[in-house]
Amino acid sequence: MKTITIFTPTFNRKHTLKKLYDSLIHQENIDNFVWIIVDDGSTDNTKELVTEFMQDNIIDIVYYYQKNLGKQIAHNYAVDKANTSLFICVDSDDYLLPNATKKIESYAYDKNTDVAGWIFLRGNEKFEPLGTDFSNEMLKSVNSLTSLYEKFSFKGDTAIVFKTNILKKYKFITINNEKFIGEDYLYRLIEKDYKLIPQREIFYITK
Repeated sequence: MKTITIFTPTFNRKHTLKKLYDSLIHQENIDNFVWIIVDDGSTDNTKELVTEFMQDNIIDIVYYYQKNLGKQIAHNYAVDKANTSLFICVDSDDYLLPNATKKIESYAYDKNTDVAGWIFLRGNEKFEPLGTDFSNEMLKSVNSLTSLYEKFSFKGDTAIVFKTNILKKYKFITINNEKFIGEDYLYRLIEKDYKLIPQREIFYITK
């Protein structure tokens, strides 16, 4: 049984997916995750590239194709399909450090029923925080992404690991012909009922 779903929405990113794939096949633990790719209507032979990845038979990959509906619809679909304890979205032009899935898995055993997930720092290719670091005060008192940005004026990007069973309760709204809905829409829904806790670790790299 896999512990982690790594979800990647992609649209015409064939030229960047190989970097992410390489980072996944070099994880310290390649047996604890499944990579769900939702192709949002790519026309650049993304499917053929992913087929090559799958034929390598190194990691567990599941590929879905949808017409171009937007990242939020791809996210809803991936969450519906996920059957692991934990869920993280990794964008198609980013990648993970080799210890990422090993670190993430440790959170699968958290028993706090009021916690929906954990907020991690994203890093650059020098492994430095993208933006400001988490202060000790943030680590002690922040319990939502909203408070991180609004109360502590955090600057930068984050990566969030969710408990999948909680994430399944919340979906992006569907609006006809609307292909972009900000992720904060979903996060604010979750924060009404659960906590998101910051952790001072970097395993997610944004170029």
